[in-house]
Order: sequence, then C-alpha cells, then structure tokens
Amino acid sequence: MMSDVVWQQRQVSEKTSAEVFSKIEQNQLLIERFGDWPSFHDAEVLKLVFDRGNHLQIIKTESWSDRIPESLCVQFYVFDWRYGTESPPYRETLVTIRFEDFERFELNGFNYQNPIIGLGIQFEYSEFRRKDLFAVDWGCSAMSHEVSFSCERIIVESVEPIAWPNPAVKWDED
Repeated sequence: MMSDVVWQQRQVSEKTSAEVFSKIEQNQLLIERFGDWPSFHDAEVLKLVFDRGNHLQIIKTESWSDRIPESLCVQFYVFDWRYGTESPPYRETLVTIRFEDFERFELNGFNYQNPIIGLGIQFEYSEFRRKDLFAVDWGCSAMSHEVSFSCERIIVESVEPIAWPNPAVKWDED
C-alpha cells in the first residue's frame, strides 16, 4: 500500500505502453503537441477536481444508461524537460486529463506546489470486475505529493499552450 512506503524511496513507472496509450481517449491531442506521449517528468499538478457522479440517483431510478461515473479531472503543467526554457521544443502546456470509474484510490500530500517525476499508466487486472483497468501512478518529488489509483476510463480533455502571463493558471497574489 502506498501510504506504508516512504515517499523518498518510491519509484514511479513512467512507462506507458503502446497498448495502454491506444486505450486513452483523445490521446492524439498530446501527440499533436509533443510528437509523442510526454513522460510528465518534472510536470506539476496544478488542480484536482473530484466529482462523485450520479450513482445514488441511478440506483433510485434504475436508469443505468444515464449513469455518470465518479471522476477526477487533473490539470497538469507539462513541458519537454529535455530542452531549455527558451527553446521552442520546451512547449509549456496545460494538460487536462479526466479519470473515471475508480476501483481503488489513494492520495497523499497535495499542497501549494506538486511537482511529479512522472506519470505512470499501466494495465492492472481487477478480480472484482474481471477485466483490466488503468493503473495510474504519479508523485515522488521533494514535495511528497503521491497518487495511486485504478480506473476504467481515461480521457485527455484539453492540451493548451501556455503564454505567460496565462489567466488560466491561477497563482496566489501577495
């Protein structure tokens, strides 16, 4: 279990196989921006938005076709760390990814700065659901922000270039 592991020693698998990548909806938005699925190395989590969905309503109405699953929308600040900040391939970008329908979920240490060393997405077999789910893992930085969960669906919602100052990025003002 992640909470039992000392965060400084935890490794995040940055590998996202072609098979996993092909199952991520709208993955082409990242390909168009970066030419490849970025590693999210040194990326930062700017915003987390949780939504519990409408499961309770669906149980009452039994209208399962109208179900909206629980979700997490995450806004990442992503860039190509292999290039200098003044280099065009650096590509400072706001990436919003939606994760839906969780089986397990753990979050530790969200604070004023949440850099990560990578975003790992793999398949994990669910005995309960009897199928593969996405196993998502990020964290392992000096700020101790750690996330690990499994989910049914991943959608890249938006990929937007950042031009500073950017009104979409809300920084605290003194």
